[in-house]
Amino acid sequence: MPRRFLRHLFHQTHKFRLYRSLPSFEEYVMVDQEQAVVESFVRIADDKWQIRTFLGLNSIVAFKSLEIEVAMKDIYEDVIS
Repeated sequence: MPRRFLRHLFHQTHKFRLYRSLPSFEEYVMVDQEQAVVESFVRIADDKWQIRTFLGLNSIVAFKSLEIEVAMKDIYEDVIS
């Protein structure tokens, strides 16, 4: 694996660890910059998180904490084709 990828992965993991220690923090979303992939981590209990992965431009992403749904094609408009 390239060092840049590993450094980015460490940074994201460290950041998520800090965020999830906040009692009011409910959802963490990562959007891939190169392909239509969105991962959502939703708090379901104090120490438990549910991971949801949305794949492809035909998917609909549900943001539980905001109570909205957004089409992947709208998220990636003008980003990937």
